[in-house]
Formats: sequence, C-alpha cells, structure tokens
Amino acid sequence: MEKSDSARRIVEETWQDFYEWEKKDTEATIASLAAPNPLSYQEMATIDAQRRPFIHPDADISADTEEDFFELQDIDGSTLARPPIKTVVIEPKLSPVSPYESSSLTNRNIHWGDDSNHMQFMPFAEDPRFAHLDHAEQYKYFAWSTNFDPNTEIVVLEAARRLKESCGLSDREIDASDLLQMKLLGDSSAGDLGVRFTRNMRDPLSWPPLAASASSPQPDQETSSLKKEFLDMASYFCSNLNCVTPCCSVHLNPNHMPREVPAKVLNRRLLNSSAAPCGDDCFFNHTSPASEVVTTENAAKWSSDDMDVLTLTLDYSPDLFPCKLAEICMKPCREVFKHRANIIPDDQVPKRPTRKAAFQQPRMRPANLKEEDIRDPNIFRPNAPCSHDGRCADDSCPCFANGAYCEAACRCEHRPCIRRRRGCNCQRTCRTKICPCYAAGMECDPEVCTNCEAADAVLGRCKNAFIQRGVCKELEVKESQWGRGLFAAETIKKGEFISEYVGELIYDATVDSRSELANHRRRSYVFRLNSEVSIDSSYICNETRYMNHSKEDANCIPEVKLVNGEHRISFHALRTIALGEELLFNYGDEFW
Repeated sequence: MEKSDSARRIVEETWQDFYEWEKKDTEATIASLAAPNPLSYQEMATIDAQRRPFIHPDADISADTEEDFFELQDIDGSTLARPPIKTVVIEPKLSPVSPYESSSLTNRNIHWGDDSNHMQFMPFAEDPRFAHLDHAEQYKYFAWSTNFDPNTEIVVLEAARRLKESCGLSDREIDASDLLQMKLLGDSSAGDLGVRFTRNMRDPLSWPPLAASASSPQPDQETSSLKKEFLDMASYFCSNLNCVTPCCSVHLNPNHMPREVPAKVLNRRLLNSSAAPCGDDCFFNHTSPASEVVTTENAAKWSSDDMDVLTLTLDYSPDLFPCKLAEICMKPCREVFKHRANIIPDDQVPKRPTRKAAFQQPRMRPANLKEEDIRDPNIFRPNAPCSHDGRCADDSCPCFANGAYCEAACRCEHRPCIRRRRGCNCQRTCRTKICPCYAAGMECDPEVCTNCEAADAVLGRCKNAFIQRGVCKELEVKESQWGRGLFAAETIKKGEFISEYVGELIYDATVDSRSELANHRRRSYVFRLNSEVSIDSSYICNETRYMNHSKEDANCIPEVKLVNGEHRISFHALRTIALGEELLFNYGDEFW
C-alpha cells in the first residue's frame, strides 16, 4: 500500500513539474515572436523598394501576340528587354477525380490496423442517398471533441523513469498498475506500439529531465560513447531486411538491439585472399606478419575516436574485408588490418570444423516447422522477429511457437540459427518449382540465396526477388472503358514482374466498416493479404489500384509472396503484354 501511494505521488509530481516548465516555456516562446524594434511604415516601404526592380509607371509593357514576345521599355523609351512568350496548352488526360476518392501515393504498404473511434468528418455529406446516421453510429466520438494532450507521452516517459529509480518498477509492472495514461510497451498484436516506440516518431521537447528518460534501451555505462550513440540510433530503425527505415510505419515489431557477432575469419586467411589490392596502402602490398604490432608512429595517428569506430565495426561485422573497413574508418588499409590483427588475434578465432567432421555431423532439422501452412497465406500468420537467449528450439522463441523460419530480422543468440532457411542453390531464374524458395511461396533471401545472386539487383540471375528489389515496369494511368485503367508503357514479357499492390494494412473490423463507403461509391480496393490483414488502396496506393477486372481477357495474375517474413502481393504477366495494352486481372468470385 505504501509503495502504491508513493508511486501515485511520483506521477502527480511529474505532471506538476511539467506544467510549471510548460508555462515558462510558453511565455518564452511568445516573447520570442515579438520584434525587438518594430519598423515604421516608411522604413518598411524603403526596404521593400530596394528589394524590387524599378519600373516607371509610364513604361510600356505590352504583349505582341503575333510575334509571341512582350517588350519592357525604360523611361526614355529605350527597350530594356523582349522576353519571349511561350504558349502552352494543357489538355487534361483524365477527368476530375470523384469526391472522397483522392489518394496519396506510396511505394510500400503502411500498417494502419483499425480506424479510430473518433470520426474525422462525415463523408458524402451532400449526398442524400448515403446513410449518414448509420455511418455515424460506427464511431464513439467526434475527432474535434477529444481533449488529448500530445505531450502526454513525454510526461509518461519521465514518470516511468522516476518510478523505476524510486520504486524499482519495470515497464511491464508499470503497465499492469495502470498508473499512467498510456502504455509503455503496448500490444503489437492490437496495433499499439507503446510509448517507448511512438516517442521516436515526434520531435523532442527541451524539457530538462527528458534527457534521462530516453525511449531506447540504455547500454551499460562501461560502453564507449560511440557505442551508446550507435545503440540509440539502431533503436530508431526497423530491422526488416527490406525496410531499414527510421520510425517504420509498416512493421509493428519492436526494434531489438543487434547482437555482437563472433569472428570466423583468421587474419592469415585474409592475407591469402585472391582479392585485388585496393591501392598502394592496401594490406596486400605489405608483407609484414599480421601479428606485428602497429608502430608507435602510426598508432599516434589513430585517436581514441578512430579506435572506437574500428572496434564498434568489428563488434558487429568482424569479418568485413580490410579494404571495406578502411573506407569506414577513413584510414590506410594496411594500418586497419594491423589493428584488426591486434583486436582479433588468430588464437581467439574459433577453429572451423574440417570438411570431414562437417560431413559426418548430422544435419539437424528444425522442430515444429509447419511448411505446408507457410505456403498458404490464408493459414499462416507471420510473427514478430525473435530476440531471446538460448537456441530457437522451444516455445520461448516466437518463430518456433508459430512453426516458422527465423528471418534476417531475428536476433538469434546462436548463429547460424538452426531455424534459419538455408536458401536455394539454383543456377537459373528461380521462377519454377525446382527452386525451393519459389515452391514454398517465398521470395529468395538475399543473405542466404547466394548462388542465384538474389542480392544483386542489377546483374543477378534471380527472378524471384523483384518485390524486395522494387524494380517495376513502366505503367500509365489513362481513361478506359470502365473509367480509369492501367496501361503498359513498355512491352512486358510472359512471367515478368509488373508491380506490387500496396496500400493500408487493415484488420477485418475496419474492412467491414469501410465496406459501407465502398458500396456507396460502387468501388472497392480491398485485397485480402493473409488470415490477419487486408490491403486497402482507397486512400494510399500506387498505380496498381487502377487495374480493372476481366475474367476472360485477364493478362495479369496476382501472387501473395512471403518476403523476408512478411506477406506482399505482386503482379506478373500471364502472357506477353504489348505497349499501350490495358492490364487486367480476375478479381475472383469472392469480390462480387
């Protein structure tokens, strides 16, 4: 009881401190807007006249429509200039968009989840045929009647910091106590990321205590300042292989900190590499042994910050080639290599098993792997990347519990992870069921499918990695016999990737509520993605939104692919599509 009263008092004191600071900050902001010495009207007119070019009011400014130029004359009648007039006639290729059907463009899906219970406005307010009362009953509040302070999350984070220091409460204990107005960790399955994550999506305030209540996990005090900055920056970026963007709006997964990686490559093996030297200072051009200590003269050129950069890079990419390390550190390659040899001596690198021992070791198969379910998007539901101690061999691993593979975004403690897919060994295009990735309904993984060169977006042979590469065909939206349509702006061969269908990722409840609007406008852009979410391109889309239906003349086909742990929809050509031909696909019986 005493601890509970203390916790409530801490929350109240936090709010009181914030309100006192907010008042002072507001007063300072208003005071800063006032000009220190207001200018008179005459002074402002003088400054304005100095900025504008002088043209006498009697000067002749006329347009000559026959010769398509107009003439500027000075006071004495002399010609100053005769700029040409270029007439441009713009004829709209498309009719104006219908009310309430405008949309923003995007090249990736955006996770929306469910629509808010706060009604923003009444759609089709001028249309008497729309059921306005029925639509209004789907909401609980008006958006303009809420009294939400956007700075609440700032106060919540500071209060959580004080509760942890004074009462020893963890984030989960604070969430369970309902002491704060917002959840710290949230529930990703319900679309709530929690304040720890959403805090990264806004600009920081200058409230003094805020520096100590950073939303990202804090590293140990013994780590270098550079490593602290790296870990803090890493918490902002999505770990999905095809995302890697700050404050990701696609994936609801918490950003787990990357794990340090043990070295596998010996220094003497780097010396025996067949790679070409990167320059005169390349470590290949110097025959001194790898174990030689860097000379005092060269070591003096390396500051503590320089060593922090190299050490941090080796913590997470220890086997990066010295030539690449030299580019990161901006130091001579030979010096980088010798420092690497001192930081990671060969006797600290685990010995690799011999080929005979590796061949004799039985190949372990992941337990609880539901490969049949993974192939069916109507059954399989991708899980958040795992990050836990121990092997991915029991229900403590989300991938194991879901019967899925571990992905590149997972922070598995043991690498290579037994649950990580091994990748294909295809020699050709990976567009037939001979490719195990294609047969499993997945795109090739650029980290493990090295033989087909899935990571090479320019020269790679792989034809099963187009969604993640984002290389689409040239398309054009024009008028068609069904309103707007999508047309090929280049010839598309049979089987080629055309584009990805993108929009808002929404749950079934929002699909149902939006169906009222779709039925009224007699157009729906909802595409079922998997058993959990659908894609709606009504308000956020790309060109594929305008693809029309045809059962008999369809020349495209959609495919739901599992791309690095997430479902995405791609369109491929059923046959060769000529330049200027409209793209059509079968919407399916369920659509109608």
